Amino acid sequence: MENIKITFNPKQENLKEIEDWMVEEKKIPITENGNWESIIYAFENKKLVIATVKGKTVGFYTLSFYKYAISIGVAEVNPNYRNKGIGKLLLDKIIEKYSAKDIYALHLFCAPESSQKIWKKLKFKYYPNNSSNTRSR
Repeated sequence: MENIKITFNPKQENLKEIEDWMVEEKKIPITENGNWESIIYAFENKKLVIATVKGKTVGFYTLSFYKYAISIGVAEVNPNYRNKGIGKLLLDKIIEKYSAKDIYALHLFCAPESSQKIWKKLKFKYYPNNSSNTRSR
């Protein structure tokens, strides 16, 4: 897919676009989406990374930073743009930006379980004993 831009400093209008497509997909008010507070927190603390296509927000990851690792809290791609490599491109740009800064692992808690297939395809390893996934470089 062409014209995908990754932005590490999204604007309020990007957040509104995320809200709109999440409400449309899930058919519930955004305040009932359990991830919304995490998304707002990430936005307010410059820990939200977004993908846009022709200026339209189509995907995002929320990040938390630790001494040598980054944790992915929420990862979503607009349903109309799934299976086009946007999630992988977001991940690649995050790795590119932070690998030079002594970050040695990406970590995530995988939910729903149906998303495990996607994360495994992106080379995350599944560790069921501690319910987390990690991708090391």
